[in-house]
Amino acid sequence: MNIAYVTGRTTRFAIAAALAVGIAMTGFATAPAQADPLGDFSQVYVPKARTSGPVYGVTAGPGGNMWFARDTANRIGRITPSGAVREFEFTGFTTTGTTYAGLMDMAAGPDGNMWFTAFYANVIGRITPSGVITTYPIPTANSNPFGIAAGPDGNLWFTEYFANAIGRITPDGVITEFAIPDLGATGPATIAQSYDCIVCGYVITAGPDGAMWFTMPAASRIGRISVDGAITSFPVATTPPAVITVNSLSVGGITAGVDGNLWFTQQDDNQIGRMTPAGLVTEFDIPTPASTPSFITPGPGGSLWFSEYSTSKMGKITIAGDITEYPTPKANAVPGLGATGADGNIWFSEQPVKTTAAGSSRYPGRIARIGTGMGPVLTAKVSGTGAAGSPLTCSYRNTTGWKIASVTYQWLRNGSAIRGATNRSYTPTALATGSSVRCTASVTYTPALTQLGSISAGMRITR
Repeated sequence: MNIAYVTGRTTRFAIAAALAVGIAMTGFATAPAQADPLGDFSQVYVPKARTSGPVYGVTAGPGGNMWFARDTANRIGRITPSGAVREFEFTGFTTTGTTYAGLMDMAAGPDGNMWFTAFYANVIGRITPSGVITTYPIPTANSNPFGIAAGPDGNLWFTEYFANAIGRITPDGVITEFAIPDLGATGPATIAQSYDCIVCGYVITAGPDGAMWFTMPAASRIGRISVDGAITSFPVATTPPAVITVNSLSVGGITAGVDGNLWFTQQDDNQIGRMTPAGLVTEFDIPTPASTPSFITPGPGGSLWFSEYSTSKMGKITIAGDITEYPTPKANAVPGLGATGADGNIWFSEQPVKTTAAGSSRYPGRIARIGTGMGPVLTAKVSGTGAAGSPLTCSYRNTTGWKIASVTYQWLRNGSAIRGATNRSYTPTALATGSSVRCTASVTYTPALTQLGSISAGMRITR
């Protein structure tokens, strides 16, 4: 295994450059953009003081937008391809002992909306691209949902951290819960302390085998749940220890790689793990000691990217196990949850910490990104004459290196969605003369069911 450590990268701290949206008879949404250099960091969004609080759930969504959740600020945020940021307030919830909902993870759903977990409010939320929020209470009280991901069955799946369960919610909001079985003889010989959440679920992802996979930090195991609700689990250590320190965060994030395996972070062991669908584990040491790898996400070209919570670095691992680390420009940045954007960069959250003799102080979370050197990996295009009565065609260019599972389209007139115009082709009528028509292509990739979206350049409709 080859290990590289990168230092001295050029850094850029600026609002994300606006993507040019031109009016042309045909063409992609932007001219070929210069790729952000590999390992080059950009600070994208620093919230105002009134919206302070940790940032979680950084996720790509339809139309090339990036979404994020502000835990204690009770807000869901959206960043457009042009860099415009808008936050939507999350209200109307009830909690016990806190004044905030605990907005955590987000996922793009098959219905064109974003879905999220509210840990303390004990609900699953849905937010439309325009910011309309609907919530669905979880039947089990105080279940504390954390991770959420789209499933191969067209539903969303989520973990219930303190209920020892996995939940499934349909796009219509119907929730079903599945209890995680006791570990029994296959579990650790000794649990170091009494704890209610021995088999709790944490982060969840779609797997390469048509099932959902999730981490169980307190049990040092990875679980698998079929779309029918059957649950099994596997130890993450090649030699399972006799004693498990409960809540030791032995495993954290998990995702599926292009190689057909599951990839996960081993926080206490300072490793990235790879698990086959049969449960066989291979471990890769991170060069920086005690880095606390937390979350992991698929990156362009087949590599995977992970955050190092304790050492403020972002790491990249190839499917062969080669690791490269990139220190963030600011010390104590504490990088967290991240995702690949349609621009080809890895977007992630930061929760800066300042440590003095008096203790540690946390500052408002922010959004940053790191270049992969790939440039835009998904761009949409409208082709046609632009004449009323003449059909237009929406196409896309995909350079992610990921396998495509499905594609959906949406046509827009003057920036607003055209009702019912969700096919690849669209024929504008004479009433559209003078308006600008664009299309969005939303591509879902297998096996992790990651979704990227792109919006085309506008085409002026003529008679």
